[in-house]
Formats: sequence, C-alpha cells, structure tokens
Amino acid sequence: MTTGNLIQIGSLAADIEAERVLAAQAGLVVHRAESLNCETPPALLGAEVTPTAQFYRRSHFPIPVLDGSAWRLGVRGMVRRPLSLSLHDLIQLPAETAVVTLECAGNGRTRFRPRAPGVQWGFGAVGTAEWTGPLLADVLARAGVEAGACEVVFGGADRGLVDGDRKSTRLNSSHIT
Repeated sequence: MTTGNLIQIGSLAADIEAERVLAAQAGLVVHRAESLNCETPPALLGAEVTPTAQFYRRSHFPIPVLDGSAWRLGVRGMVRRPLSLSLHDLIQLPAETAVVTLECAGNGRTRFRPRAPGVQWGFGAVGTAEWTGPLLADVLARAGVEAGACEVVFGGADRGLVDGDRKSTRLNSSHIT
C-alpha cells in the first residue's frame, strides 16, 4: 500500500489528473477530482486485502507533492531528545506489518437523514490494507517521552481552505496514550 506521493517536485496539475485517471481505470467511483475523493464499488470489496489501486481515497485538500530526500518527521514537545528523522532513518528502524481496516466516518453518507454535508459516499469508503513500518512506540522511545505526557498530535503535509475560510488550515489528529 502506498501512503503518499514522495516524488520530485513536478507539475502538480498533471499529478492530480494522473491520480484521477488511475482511480477511474481501477474502477473507483470518483466523487471529486481535487481534492481526490473516490470510493471502491461494493463489487470490488471483499478480498482479505484491498488492492492498492482499488483502495478508497479521502482527501480534504490537494495531495501534497513531497521531496523524499528533504522530508523530515519531527518529534518534539514533552521529550528528552527532540528528533528530526528522514525517510531513510525511518526505513532503518525495525518494522512490523499489520492488516488494518480503515473506514471513513462519512461512509454511507448518501443514506444519512437529514442529508449531511460533505462527500456523498455510498458504502465504498472502506478498505483493508497491509501496512508496514516502524512502530510509533519505537519512535517515541528514541525521543524519550517525559513523564506526564499524555497525547501525541499528528500533522500532515496537506493544507487548504475549509468552508470558505480565508486562512489555510492544516488538519491534525491526536492519539491519547
């Protein structure tokens, strides 16, 4: 399963169109091209692991184009050793594989009554993937989490305008430990 677009900086417009075409060729239902939102038709679901090409895509903002050689994962806050890990650093860590099912909270939104705002998903905003990588616990152990820390906040590279706001928004999620 690919988890992002770590590519050399190029034509973003061409990449967006290529992603949309690939999704449509894989049989996905494209709800919105930018930001790419497409779901897996129920007939393509059911395998133990959803093929990458047929995995649903949920994006709030345009897909960021990242340079893998310059990208860094920062770990800071209540840690003894703040970290700035490269993609190469992460690949060198012990990895584990987990089979995980992901489902968009709006899956089935077409049936919500009253009608809810947002992408009008059928029942294909769900998929099961095999994910491989270092454990968050191992990364946090390297940073030395301080006593009293109780939350990890994740931030992505994607950003954009939400509901007509004039200020760019970056979505974050938190993990309570």
